[in-house]
Amino acid sequence: MQQSIATTLKWTGLTLAFATMAGCGGGDSGNGGTTPGSDWVAVIAGVANDYSSSEVSIASAKAPYDVVEGYASSNKSDMSVAAYGDSFYRIGRRSQDNISKYNYDSPGVSDWQFTTNDDGESLSNPYDIIFVSDTKAYVLRYGGSSIWVVDPSVALSDEEHFKTGEIDLSSYDDDGVPEMSAGVIYNGKLYVVMQNMDDEFAPGTAYLAVINVATNEEINISGGAQKGLALNIKNPHTIIEQGGSLFIAGLGRYDSTFSSPPRPAEYTGGIEIVNPSTYDHYVLIDDGNDVSHPYGLITDMTILSNTVGYFNGYEEFQKTSLYRFNPSTGDVVASAIPGTASVDLRSIAASPTGELWFGVGGANPDLVIANTSTETIIKTIGVDKNPAKIVFAEKD
Repeated sequence: MQQSIATTLKWTGLTLAFATMAGCGGGDSGNGGTTPGSDWVAVIAGVANDYSSSEVSIASAKAPYDVVEGYASSNKSDMSVAAYGDSFYRIGRRSQDNISKYNYDSPGVSDWQFTTNDDGESLSNPYDIIFVSDTKAYVLRYGGSSIWVVDPSVALSDEEHFKTGEIDLSSYDDDGVPEMSAGVIYNGKLYVVMQNMDDEFAPGTAYLAVINVATNEEINISGGAQKGLALNIKNPHTIIEQGGSLFIAGLGRYDSTFSSPPRPAEYTGGIEIVNPSTYDHYVLIDDGNDVSHPYGLITDMTILSNTVGYFNGYEEFQKTSLYRFNPSTGDVVASAIPGTASVDLRSIAASPTGELWFGVGGANPDLVIANTSTETIIKTIGVDKNPAKIVFAEKD
């Protein structure tokens, strides 16, 4: 199973990306020390409750789940994380427009930090870096018109060779910026979802673009002038491959009390399945309508198997519930995991051992690890900052 998760909250034309930060449970404040000595680790991005700062934590993905905090500290809060091989990456989003690479053996200082802006460009707003190999990756640029093809292995002194190519997706949006938000590589292809926002951050028709990883060329899967697949759901933020199918989650549109008049939520999201062989697609889970929306807005999703998945259902600010669903049937039930109803859930992720990790935000945030067979909590770790994105990787 491969997956990429990018969860973004949009209010009144502003993007508030809740990046995650794990805490210290048997760990220490790691400003320049070493990361946990586990082969599998969780890389967790975190943001202060007042959005004044952010940092990265590294946790052992296996018991006793040691956590070391304090890496890549910044006074900028709009950020995310990625991991591959012996390195983890801090993704500086809006108004930072950069990616920083760190090695697990010397995590206190970056190997390099490179811009994601082209010459004369600003606000490229990188959302994710998706790896093909040690020497090839794709940078999804939410504020840009193209995907960058990059070589993450280059040295600090060789920035000119970091970007090796690009894939133009500007035709998907009238303003040339299609808001690419998430992607996954499966069976030699890169699948990228685009939100297609207007100037008021109202989501338009969302698209799925397919890129041949060998040639870096977009594949025409529609047979028309627009090569990509128009989706049924709007505002996609997560795409996961499971069991040979692509699962795409979209949130519709948040309500806004700042609008004049106040704008209600738009329930135009859900979870959509795409067959990557035929590109047949349908909505597996509908988020409802203005009258009936039993789950709220679907703001995050993870899948553990062909029969077990979870998503976050957003009701209102700092009030979200966890739901369990069957990816094969679309059946949904409220999760029985304690403490997951109407709380400030920030992130969910499936671990390589089949556990569910999730972050709970607020004044006293937690990183929680749960058994998905029994829906019981294995460990709760009090953390310094709100966990909002968690990725897993096997260290080289």
